[in-house]
Amino acid sequence: MGLRTRLGLALVTGALVASLVPAGSGGAAEPPRHAGDPYDVYLYRVSFQAEVVHTLQTERGGESSNYSVKSKISGTLPNAEVATTSKHSLTFKGKKSSVRVGESSVEATDASRDADLYQKCTGNSGRAIGRPTEYPDVEGTSVQLYTGLMFDTTCVDDRGSKPVPGHFSLIALPAALGGASAGDVGDKSYLVTLAGDIKNPVGSMGPRDSSCPGFVEGGTISCEYTITGTVKLTRIKKVRSVPRTPGASEGGTRVTPKKADVKVSCPAKCTVKIELTPLRGGPTLVVDRIDVGAGRSRTVTMPIPPKKRAVVKKSGGVQVKLRYTLPQGITYTETRTARL
Repeated sequence: MGLRTRLGLALVTGALVASLVPAGSGGAAEPPRHAGDPYDVYLYRVSFQAEVVHTLQTERGGESSNYSVKSKISGTLPNAEVATTSKHSLTFKGKKSSVRVGESSVEATDASRDADLYQKCTGNSGRAIGRPTEYPDVEGTSVQLYTGLMFDTTCVDDRGSKPVPGHFSLIALPAALGGASAGDVGDKSYLVTLAGDIKNPVGSMGPRDSSCPGFVEGGTISCEYTITGTVKLTRIKKVRSVPRTPGASEGGTRVTPKKADVKVSCPAKCTVKIELTPLRGGPTLVVDRIDVGAGRSRTVTMPIPPKKRAVVKKSGGVQVKLRYTLPQGITYTETRTARL
């Protein structure tokens, strides 16, 4: 397929993004809480505003490409229940959602030394394919705001040929809720940040490169694909109040002096190391390691050695440290607490 045809039909394609742990979960910490403490649950209307940015630079076999896309998107997510214990964890109710593409700019250039051809495509309008949905994330709430973005372009070359229409497409990229926020659960409205990214600057090629749209094996100099924005939650009503539940935690962990039951879930096949320590600090009580299938959950019962049960009683519970190892060597940690 020639350079002109390749550009005119589809400027950017790629495999489905394998971003299993979206960025953006860092930032200001939430107020400390204890497992089993009472909390309130509110129903919120959810909307979002975000900017999508994609840049790509490739060079191989006498051909080079430079792509740059910026697009502002906005829309709604399904109504969601949120507990006062975690402003970043949303439980969506229903499936009604929408996404709109606003101000956009696309510029793509391709050059071929062999064909002595330079072509440039530009555009400023686009549309979204698919609706916003929740994306599996064991650490909090992540969303997929679109299945794809499509931009119409006009392409010209340095030979004076008649301009031809083109199309520039981007695939889905999950984004996580987290980081900085303004307001809190229970307020009339509050904001949280939204972010997801794949960044491969010059000299940092890694195992996730192939998931960046337009990646060329052996010819990609840099590739970046990001979503940044804010999610606004507008209170509809208070749903319920939950009294203190001894021995339980939101993460699915229950503890007695003799054992702890730990529920573990993974969006992709993973290995999880689980370590129990006293709630108030101290030596390790017990360690286990398990494998969990893609999209599945497992509850592991971890007996506490008889000689260590007294320290669990004195401490009032346990702290659970989980280390997840996902495909391609991606790792991250989670910490939970459970009180007696």
